[in-house]
Parts: sequence; C-alpha cells; structure tokens
Amino acid sequence: LAYGNRGNARQAQGDLDGAIADHTMALTLAPSNALAYFNRGNAWLDLRNWPAAVENYTRAIALAPAKAEAHGNRAVAKEQMGDYPGSIEDSSKAIALAPDRASGYHIRGITKTLTRNWKGARADFDRAVALEPREPKGYLGRARARGMLRDWSGALEDSNQALVLAPQSALALAMRGWVKNGLNDWSGALADLDRSFQFDPTQ
Repeated sequence: LAYGNRGNARQAQGDLDGAIADHTMALTLAPSNALAYFNRGNAWLDLRNWPAAVENYTRAIALAPAKAEAHGNRAVAKEQMGDYPGSIEDSSKAIALAPDRASGYHIRGITKTLTRNWKGARADFDRAVALEPREPKGYLGRARARGMLRDWSGALEDSNQALVLAPQSALALAMRGWVKNGLNDWSGALADLDRSFQFDPTQ
C-alpha cells in the first residue's frame, strides 16, 4: 500500500520513473495487485510508452476485468499505436462497464474520427457532451465531426460553446477558425487562427 501511494504521489509530481519503480516494488510484494498494474500502466501512458502501457493494463484487466478505467486507458494506448479496432473494442467495453462516464464515449469518438466514421463519432460525442456538459473537449470533438458532415452551423455552435468554457484554448480557437473557413467567413477564420497562435505558437 505504501509503495503504491508513494508511486501515485511521485507520478502527480512528474517523477514518472520513480512512480514506475514504486509500483514495480508493490508488484514484487503482491504480484496479483491489479491496482498496481493499472497505476504503473498510467505512468507508462504518461511517458508515451504505449506498448508498456498496454501490457500493464492487460495484466490489470486479467486480474480485475470489471475495471472500466483499465479498458478505457488501454483504448487510449492502442489508439496511439494505430490499433483502431482494438481501441474501439476497449472503449466499447469501458462504456458497457460504466455507461454513465463520458470518458469512454470521448475515447471512442476520437478513434472513430481517426477512422473517418463521422456519424459514429458524432453520436459518441453527443453522449459525452450530455454526460459532461461543462467539459470543452466533447464540444470540440463534436464540432470536428459536424464539420466533416457539412453541418457547419452545428460545428460553429459547438466551437463557440467550447470557447465559452475555455476562452483561452488555442485548440478551440483553431477549431472555430477551421469551422469559419467552412462557412466562407475568411476574416473571422483568420482572426481566430491568429488568436490561437497567440496562446500556443507551437501548434
């Protein structure tokens, strides 16, 4: 327990190598500790070591198959690896286990966006927004899907709402700029895109 708690504290402070070492020690002492595998998977996820994250989440799921977060986080890692069918399978399982959590719908919506399943993505982001109406990322995901479906007015509505919730978000400004391009509002698009670079010149 102490190693796990210290590992989580280290991860929260950005000491990911230390967190992994502590979770590994916790597993040395208790090899069937599903939470330790899950927490170590989270540290590997933060380090962007997708195969190591998948391996740890897989071990956690084998020990605790009803842990929705493990399925959802493994979906993120698989999506980053380009395993889109595997990611959708995992996020769908996370949704089945926890249908009232927005995260599973959001992850699956992103993966459907990457596979150009715009209608499916729109449906998942609809659900994510309904469950977390104060979270801007759901509106941004839906704005992208709506734009690709040529529902530019709906995409503008969503990108506007994302900016209400996160007025200094470079991503939201860039999204609205893209939407305004689709609406042939060139001056509005340029204004939003210029502002987005003010907040994040590296994008």
